[in-house]
Amino acid sequence: SATSVLNVVTGLLKSTGSSQVALVGHSLGAALATLSGIHLQLWLHSNVRIKVIGFATPRIGNSAFADLADARLSDIYRVNNKRDYVPIIPGRFLG
Repeated sequence: SATSVLNVVTGLLKSTGSSQVALVGHSLGAALATLSGIHLQLWLHSNVRIKVIGFATPRIGNSAFADLADARLSDIYRVNNKRDYVPIIPGRFLG
């Protein structure tokens, strides 16, 4: 669950003294990394830097979600192959 992930990440940050979290995923994993990045950014201390790197990330959320992601995650990268259909699914016509 999201709560258990938050607890583990909080514990690791505390035990290591780190102030950075990197989330990396491919396809569905990249979508989950993006969602987790926003969740962690909302719940962790503001001095913790969240970095999200997604490979072949499908589109997730609507325009309000995209605005939230842009506002909360300043260090987010999407790596896509031009010929890959996954990053353009679902089409923009769905919102």
